[in-house]
Amino acid sequence: MTPRTFDSKYRGWCQRCEKSIEVGQRIQWIRGQKPWHTACDPDVAEADKKAEAAKAVALEASRAQDSDVEIPCPELPAKRRQVIELPQNGASRAVKAEASAWERHEDALEALQAQVELSKALGNAEYLEAVQALRKGAQVAFSEISRVRHDTAVAKIPAVIEHLESALEGGSVICFAHHHDVLDAIFEHFGDQAVKLDGRTPQEARQAAVDKFQTDDSCRLFVGSIQAAGVGLTLTASSHVVFAELDWVPANVSQAEDRAHRIGQKNNVLIQHLVLDESLDAKIAKTIVKKQGVIDSALDTIAKAEPVLPSRERGTTTYTTRSGLDDIAERLTEDQVDAIHKGLRTLDAYCDGARSLDSIGFSKIDVRIGKSLAQAVVLSPRQAALGSKLVNKYRRQLSPELVAAAKGA
Repeated sequence: MTPRTFDSKYRGWCQRCEKSIEVGQRIQWIRGQKPWHTACDPDVAEADKKAEAAKAVALEASRAQDSDVEIPCPELPAKRRQVIELPQNGASRAVKAEASAWERHEDALEALQAQVELSKALGNAEYLEAVQALRKGAQVAFSEISRVRHDTAVAKIPAVIEHLESALEGGSVICFAHHHDVLDAIFEHFGDQAVKLDGRTPQEARQAAVDKFQTDDSCRLFVGSIQAAGVGLTLTASSHVVFAELDWVPANVSQAEDRAHRIGQKNNVLIQHLVLDESLDAKIAKTIVKKQGVIDSALDTIAKAEPVLPSRERGTTTYTTRSGLDDIAERLTEDQVDAIHKGLRTLDAYCDGARSLDSIGFSKIDVRIGKSLAQAVVLSPRQAALGSKLVNKYRRQLSPELVAAAKGA
């Protein structure tokens, strides 16, 4: 008799691997027998994976076509990213004002960040909703501190120009920024050596600027805004990209980078982020660069749209992808899930929100995640996978036996 394959509507147990079956998981079933995960049938699992991969590629291609976003070619040369911290010099007052303004929004944004992490263990709809809520909260925060962020950007202009002068000695360069006066100052300094493209550039002049940079050897610097020049252009005449300012969404930064990292590029692409020491951009840049390394190869447009914030703390699962959680969840036994849940409840009893319990300290975001998971009646395999990260991070607060049980040892 041929088994039926469908999404489970009820919780149960797999007759083959004896792990729990969660609502929505792909299962197979023959009348009169207990169901089993499709993953327990190699032929069906392989077919499902191929079908899901085909769907993901088709969806990504559709979104790319609709939004003029390109899918990077896997055969292109590598990207290399650097964060260059510049001395504050006369900008220390602006950097301090920026940090002070941001602190007023941190608690609310940390709660939204924790919800994004928790939603990684849920479905696409819940994850998208959490990411959108974080984007909205971040937009409000960045809008309210836009004046002080502008002050730090302007204070950085002399150092950016000095860096570009040095970089141009090795060949042409693409420079991205956000504020008009920053773009104007850089463009005016380099004069005939440069072209500029931002939201104010007339449509008919945009392609002319690109063509000049691509074909005219005397034009060595392309100055563009991250939004207006970051999508749809081919700038392969250079393999050196410099960000004088940053966008807080990794997808926008990656798209801007890809103006140079496109078909026709023969060299490895160097990407440099110029930031003032201890500024918000310094915190954002370090996280974006690390996060890009994780999500660039993932067909997950929601993750790429998740904003990066200049928080003083990072959650343990910040750089964990949903596919990574799936890989962990597939290997967890029921006993491990129970041990992870017990470990989370133990940590919850220890932690009252203080950050100095041990030499590591509890991250505020981790506290929110841990308490939410600890208070759940039962954990799904994905939630347990998320919780396993916290149990491992704070294992010093747990008994060796419980840690070993959580690891399946």
